[in-house]
Amino acid sequence: MNRRLKVMRRIESIVRGTPLLVGVLLVGGWLFVGCSEDAEVSTLPQEPLPETVGFNEHIRPILASNCSACHGGVKKSGGLSFVFRDEAIDQGESGNISIVPGDVSASYLVEKITSDDPIIRMPPPDHGPALSDRQIALVKKWIEQGAEWEEHWAFVKPKRQEIPVLENDTWSRNSIDRFVLAKLRDEGLTPSKEAEKGALLRRVTLDLTGLPPTIEELDAFLADESEHAYEKAVDRLLESPRFGERWATLWLDLARYADSKGLGRDRRRNTIYMYRDWVIRAFNRDMPFDEFTIRQIAGDLLPDATLDDYLATAFHRNSPAEDEGGTDDEEFRVVALMDRVNTTWQVWHGTTMACVQCHSHPYDPIRHDEYFTFMDFLNNTQDGDLFDDRPMMKFPASVEQLEQTGELVSWVREKRRELWSVPADLSEQTPWRWLSGSSSTTNKSHQITYHFEERDGREEFFFEGTPAHIQQTLTSPLPELETPLQAIRLEVLPFDIEAAPHKPSPGFEVQQLAATLIRADGSEQSLAFDRIDLDEPFPMTWANVKKGNGFAALNHIFHDRWAVYRLAEPVEVAQGDRLQLEIHHGRGSARDMMLIRRGAIAVTDDARWREFDSTAEYQDLRTKYINENNQLVEGEQINVPVMIERPDHLRRGTKTFVRGNWTELGEPQTAATPASFHPLPESDEPDRLRMARWLVDNNNPLSARVLVCRFWEQLFGTGIVETLEDFGSVGLPPSHPELLDHLAMQLMHEYDWSMKDLLRYIVTSATYRQDNASTPELNELDPRNRLLARGPRTRLTGEMVRDQVLSVAGVLNEKMYGKPVMPEIPEGGWNPSHPGGGSWNQSDEVASNRRSIYVHWQRSSTYPVFEAFDAPSRDLVTDRRVTSNTPVQPLFTLNDPALFKATRKFARRMQEHPGTLEEQLDHGYRMVTSMPASSNVLSELTKLFSQTEAIYPEQEPALKASWDQQVNAYFQKKRGEQTWRNKQAIRQAEQKNEEPPTDLPDPALIQPGPEDAYDYDAQRSAYDAVAAVLLNLDAALNK
Repeated sequence: MNRRLKVMRRIESIVRGTPLLVGVLLVGGWLFVGCSEDAEVSTLPQEPLPETVGFNEHIRPILASNCSACHGGVKKSGGLSFVFRDEAIDQGESGNISIVPGDVSASYLVEKITSDDPIIRMPPPDHGPALSDRQIALVKKWIEQGAEWEEHWAFVKPKRQEIPVLENDTWSRNSIDRFVLAKLRDEGLTPSKEAEKGALLRRVTLDLTGLPPTIEELDAFLADESEHAYEKAVDRLLESPRFGERWATLWLDLARYADSKGLGRDRRRNTIYMYRDWVIRAFNRDMPFDEFTIRQIAGDLLPDATLDDYLATAFHRNSPAEDEGGTDDEEFRVVALMDRVNTTWQVWHGTTMACVQCHSHPYDPIRHDEYFTFMDFLNNTQDGDLFDDRPMMKFPASVEQLEQTGELVSWVREKRRELWSVPADLSEQTPWRWLSGSSSTTNKSHQITYHFEERDGREEFFFEGTPAHIQQTLTSPLPELETPLQAIRLEVLPFDIEAAPHKPSPGFEVQQLAATLIRADGSEQSLAFDRIDLDEPFPMTWANVKKGNGFAALNHIFHDRWAVYRLAEPVEVAQGDRLQLEIHHGRGSARDMMLIRRGAIAVTDDARWREFDSTAEYQDLRTKYINENNQLVEGEQINVPVMIERPDHLRRGTKTFVRGNWTELGEPQTAATPASFHPLPESDEPDRLRMARWLVDNNNPLSARVLVCRFWEQLFGTGIVETLEDFGSVGLPPSHPELLDHLAMQLMHEYDWSMKDLLRYIVTSATYRQDNASTPELNELDPRNRLLARGPRTRLTGEMVRDQVLSVAGVLNEKMYGKPVMPEIPEGGWNPSHPGGGSWNQSDEVASNRRSIYVHWQRSSTYPVFEAFDAPSRDLVTDRRVTSNTPVQPLFTLNDPALFKATRKFARRMQEHPGTLEEQLDHGYRMVTSMPASSNVLSELTKLFSQTEAIYPEQEPALKASWDQQVNAYFQKKRGEQTWRNKQAIRQAEQKNEEPPTDLPDPALIQPGPEDAYDYDAQRSAYDAVAAVLLNLDAALNK
């Protein structure tokens, strides 16, 4: 359709349905619209119906915008849904069939949409206007042609596209350009010229490393006149360690990475930065995206998993968590679990799944139950909503040691499993003698009740109540044993065994278990233990014989749990002897309620419990395990939350949450993917690992497309599919569908999922290298550059704005990895949602000048500069940062204390540059923009310098007074802080009955030094003004 008719169609869609009558006159190529209540309607020429009506192109948009609100995956009014074909062509509650393929007259839908009766008409008048004549004609023709139902384009596997062959094409550098040029020619447009070398280098350097090029890099590039100078620069940037720091930021937005837990208290996650560093290293090493995916989703389940593989699984430990007292741990475990489901679909599929928690998807073919079949993949990890983020693994603090010992962890964990399996198998083989006829006492009988019940031939004890630090005493007659007593088994059961796999019981904490043998004559003999064996090798359960501890399951319990206590010395048992167990429980507070509510006791005289760990084979294995494990724990170790799968015998069950309510359970579900997607790969691997491979299977229709669009959006400002958060039916279609599939196929098949290769392919295209200047024609026809007739022009992120200032100031600290830093922030810039978020403990100046990716990220109080420039809180997945332009932004770039200091240092670099004033100002302009200053720009900068220098004497007294006032206020605050710290130290000593410390700093000695004196002059002030202007130019804040 030509451009003129397109414009007419837009006007027709605007004026349709208005009370005024519209007259349209087309004269000399201009369109005149006149409105009159008395005028006759001048009908716009109707576009002919297509020869074949396509469901995706023509019908799905009509249904989605007019029908699916009532007949989608949610309401299904009258039993009709247009999301699934089988429901759309089935009989509704009225007994009528809405769509009868090939028979328009028998299709009830046609009767509804063509009726003049407002009671019969669909959509009803109060839901929206009637369908247009053209829309009705399209629906009729589609039904007449057989009502062929097509899958949404994004749910169809991408296929190789034929590269356009274009005549007289001297512009294209690779196949990307041929797709773009073909589209431009269809629209009657031509591409722009290539950008100036300096501007192009700045663009690609910021895009690939997040930093501007240095003057040295710029001069070297301008001096290189070889044919492939630009390609060499791209390769250099891709190999720079700064590459991983820049591109990891994109992934951390998706991974909802933060250094705090979010939700109410927003407490710190002090070690999760190790995951951030893993992402940086993965990008720098060009880890293929399929491997990158599998490691993060299921690295712990890989054969021969390394430390790096376990660390990668912290991706799904970034879920917000609530550790406030009085909350239900299981409720917030489920919140985190559903966040993981939604995140997985959002990140890899660009598909909104949160709505499917409560009902079938309103628009896309994903049913409510399928949400929970997918959730089952992620429902069997050990973690819960625990205060300390368990399970955690120890990782070497240094990257070097982490890489050296990475592969050793697989061997150590396997040997640990082998060591565990010996007593675990023995526990299953042992003929346990269950105790009965027990009695019980407690130290808090007024707060707890107990009773005994028989089940399956054994006696079980039950305790109810929530007292803290309760001590229960169980006394049971011992059975006759032929040989000495060897071991005692304590079994802890969920209070409701039938419901537990889906509705677990609270966990328990036994701080100490003491055993006493009471002889028939009343004498007592204490029994010591020399070994405790538990029911899992990598437990959320702990036990420690040396401290006399019992054992605990700090998470909820879904199945029976057990521990076997081996006696240090076997003991003879005579008739009439009794066993007394004292169970000392832990906190048992209203938050945790950590006491055994149901359990049973058994004993055995099986001598194998004395012998199994003394065999030469076992001792040899244990020695090797200890030696190798010691290598892993050498040096500084950091505990990081990771994903670890529960063993099969402790597997959780999954049921549908009715209407998304986790307390109202429906049908049981087992791990599966939605039926409308490609099937899971056949494999004997664990379910979560199979799901991870499914995400990046070459048959997956979405993962490659979504990644391509994410990268394209980072480079061009808008993805080929603009709605990165929704590739579904209501998301926007791709601007260049053939190009999108071409890039997806390249990524999967030509580049083997290499992210660097994909980026190299895009940034070396002529499309990317175009000048970004617009024209009046392009502003009118394509103001957002969706057709790509010019190069990209995008605003820097908050991280890039800060890093650019530090870079041109010459103070950027390039140290990589490690704990987050806290640069100076404006007064009042730290406002976490709860005191549990801690304090903003400002780092020293050198550490403060590290790259922005290393700045502490608090969900409820984002670093102010980042927040001003649209950085997210990262409570949830951020598919794209929506750019805003507000007056707050220049207030930060001009006045933020850290940026202000760096701006002054940039000014000193200009001032110290050899040459005339004009040469110094030009040097500063080049440092910021990578382009020489034009004569007009240089004239304006020189004028600014002179004006500032001239008015300085008038302002100096006020400036000096203001400076002195701020310095005094700063040091007064520091003295007050030190006074408070001294009082805290004294108070803590008093609480411990210790002598107060005598070496506390004297607050009175905290005074300004010579370096804090006012040292401005007119010339410095003028350079500072120019530096501030340069860093706030449009050319500086955009690329």
